[in-house]
Amino acid sequence: MWFRCFKRVSPLMLSALVALTLVGPARWVPAAAASSELPAAKLITTQGSGEVQVPPDSVRLNVAVQHRAATQKEAQRLTNAATQQVISAVKALGYKNMTLSTQAIRVYPEYSQRRGDELSKVIGYQASNDLEITVSNLGMQQVNEAGSKLVDTALNNGATNLNNFQAFVYNMDPYKKEALAEAIRDARQNADIMAAAAGVRVVGVQAISGSPSFSAPPVFYARAMKADMVSSGESAPVETKASKITSQVSVTFIFE
Repeated sequence: MWFRCFKRVSPLMLSALVALTLVGPARWVPAAAASSELPAAKLITTQGSGEVQVPPDSVRLNVAVQHRAATQKEAQRLTNAATQQVISAVKALGYKNMTLSTQAIRVYPEYSQRRGDELSKVIGYQASNDLEITVSNLGMQQVNEAGSKLVDTALNNGATNLNNFQAFVYNMDPYKKEALAEAIRDARQNADIMAAAAGVRVVGVQAISGSPSFSAPPVFYARAMKADMVSSGESAPVETKASKITSQVSVTFIFE
C-alpha cells in the first residue's frame, strides 16, 4: 500500500522532498542576536577650517562714454567716435592679456521741463556706450600700476565716467583646493587630539562634507568717478588687497 501511495507522488513533489532532505531544517536567528554580532562603529566627528590669502593678479574696469547732441544720429556719432578713441588709447598701453567688450549701448531723448499745460518737447538726445576692460595674469605690483594706467588712460581719452573697478584673482581653483586641504588637515588634527585624550587612535574616515567660500576685496575707486576728477594730470594711486578664500569642513573619523 505504501508503494501504491508513493507511486501517486508527482515528480515535482519528489524533487522538493529530495531537496529538503539534502538541505536539512533551516535555523531561525532572532534579529537582535544577528545585529549583536556586528560591532557598532566607533566614530569621532570634528570640524576643520582653512584660509588662504591670495593677492590679485588681474584688473577689470567698466567705463562709460556719453555725449549729447541735437539729433539722435549726431549723439551716436560722437559717442561711437569717443569710444573708439578710448579703445585705441587703452590698447596702446601694450598689455598682452587684455580683453575689451561693449556691455551696453543706450540712446534716449531728452525733454524740456513742462510748464503749466505746455507739453514737454524733445530738446536733444543722449547716447552712451559702456565698455569693459580686463587685463589678467599680472603680478601684484603690476596690478596696481595697470589699474592706475587704465583708469587714467580711459578717462583722459574720451571716457566720461568710471562705473566700476575691480582687482581680482583670475584662476581661483588652485587656492580653493588649498583651503579645502588645510581645513581637512585641521579636522584631522582635532580628531587626533580628541582620540589621544580618550586613549584611542584614528584609523580611517567615514564621511567628509564642506565647501570653500570666497571673500572679494573692496572696490578701490568710487563707482561714479568722472573724467574731470583726473583732469589735473595726476594719476590716482591704486592699492590692492588680497582676496580671502576660506573653507569649513565636517569630517567623521573612525577610531579604535
